[in-house]
Amino acid sequence: QYAEGFSLSFCAETTFSKQDDRWFYKLMNDFRYFKRLGKSGNFAVRHVIGISENSNTPFGQFVQDSYINVRGIGNRVARGTAEMSLNVEYRQMLYDISRLSIQSVVFTDYSVLRPAAASWQDWWNTSNQAVFGGLGVRLSLDNYYQSILRIDYGWNIKSQKAGEFVIGIGQFF
Repeated sequence: QYAEGFSLSFCAETTFSKQDDRWFYKLMNDFRYFKRLGKSGNFAVRHVIGISENSNTPFGQFVQDSYINVRGIGNRVARGTAEMSLNVEYRQMLYDISRLSIQSVVFTDYSVLRPAAASWQDWWNTSNQAVFGGLGVRLSLDNYYQSILRIDYGWNIKSQKAGEFVIGIGQFF
């Protein structure tokens, strides 16, 4: 819960399809940065960029989803063949004793997908973008690894529509 520093993860995958007699590829880069602010605050940023073969298929490798990149958007809202997402959050410790801690979280999540078989110009079409903001709470039992209960509420900043609750285990990133 008190993180500082950065991490970089790069993934390259390739698969051969016997049915289509061709190779399929996927490249993804995940960058995370954490900065401790004062005694009880944490600023965190995650930037993901990925690209895969741009085939006309409903099963694009990248997805907009509450669990993966946009809190409050729902379950597997859209799929695509290229993705860029940016998650920014501030975590503030509210209560911290020997075994239990409670954090509040303020966040904003942005994601853009290139639909399957679409051109790069479609990448910036507003219908392919999602911008959500929200608030959350983290309940942590400090004696157990990844024992963080995450409860977030995210809402659509572009349309001001009601959002959704997201409940999960562990920090979002």
